[in-house]
Amino acid sequence: MMKTCTVCGLEKERTCFPPVSRRPGAVQAACRSCKNRLKREKYAASEQFRDNVRDDQYRRLYGASRSELEQMLDDQGRACAICTVALPVLHRANVDHDHATGQIRGILCHKCNVGLGQLGDTATALRKALAYLER
Repeated sequence: MMKTCTVCGLEKERTCFPPVSRRPGAVQAACRSCKNRLKREKYAASEQFRDNVRDDQYRRLYGASRSELEQMLDDQGRACAICTVALPVLHRANVDHDHATGQIRGILCHKCNVGLGQLGDTATALRKALAYLER
C-alpha cells in the first residue's frame, strides 16, 4: 500500500513511514527520511533542542537528569574520576555505571571508561593488571 509524504511529496510504501504510537496500524504523515532530515537540521540549528535530546538520553540510559550529572561532574572538579584529566563539558565525558544495577559510579574520560570496559568492569581484573604493571 502506498502513501504520499507531506514533506517531500513522494509516494512511498507505508513501511517507509513511522508508526503513530497511540493508533495501531496508523502511520505518520512524513516519511522516515524526511523526519530524520528535519530532526538533524533542528539538532544542528538549536542548542536548546540539543540539550533536550541529551537530557532525554541521560534519563533513559542512566535514570539521571543532565543537571544531576553536571553536579556530579562539578563534585569531581570537572575532571575524570580516575586520571583527573579535565572534562569541561559533560557531553564529551562518559557516565560510568554498573551494568548489573544501573547505578552511576562517576564521570570518566574516554580512555579510562574504555580501559575499565576492556577489563570487564571487575576489580579482580584491575588488580591483576596492576600487579602485572608493578612487576
